Amino acid sequence: MFDLLLAATTSTQEMGLWEDLTKTFHIELPLFISQVINFIIVLVVLYFLALKPLTQVMTDRRDRIIAGEEKLKQIEADLKASDKKAEAIISKANDEAKRLVAEAKASGDKLLEAKTQDAINSAQNIIKKAEAAAIDERKKLSEEVRAEFAELVVKTTAKVTDKALNDSDKKKIRESAAAGI
Repeated sequence: MFDLLLAATTSTQEMGLWEDLTKTFHIELPLFISQVINFIIVLVVLYFLALKPLTQVMTDRRDRIIAGEEKLKQIEADLKASDKKAEAIISKANDEAKRLVAEAKASGDKLLEAKTQDAINSAQNIIKKAEAAAIDERKKLSEEVRAEFAELVVKTTAKVTDKALNDSDKKKIRESAAAGI
């Protein structure tokens, strides 16, 4: 049937060329067309079942990594802000101590020694409290950062290895991550 259609649309020279090709390479048009259709079907199936999901997984992983980096930057910014807050508290305490010392000098010779000692003690207490508060805040933020980092490492490890981690694996990964910080 194809030969008749081909004969009607092509010249005799082209007809001879087509026959030579079909005989030399044993091309059968219906079989060739079915193989092309099968190849296209395989490509479409591979695209939707392999390439597209894989691309989505990689995009999701990239987004999670970016979100983790942004969270880490936010934690660093919070830590810097708490350091500045601690410095401001210490500065305020120093200013308060200086003010108390100045008032004590102005009150007179008799009260000078008592007021000076009170101001110094008060300033030292305020400074100690401010330092203790700053240290506690720094420790708290550091522990939070370590805990969040360890949890992020556990989640990332679970995703990368693509298996459910048991409690002992999670504990080992958290300890390893905490030791690395």
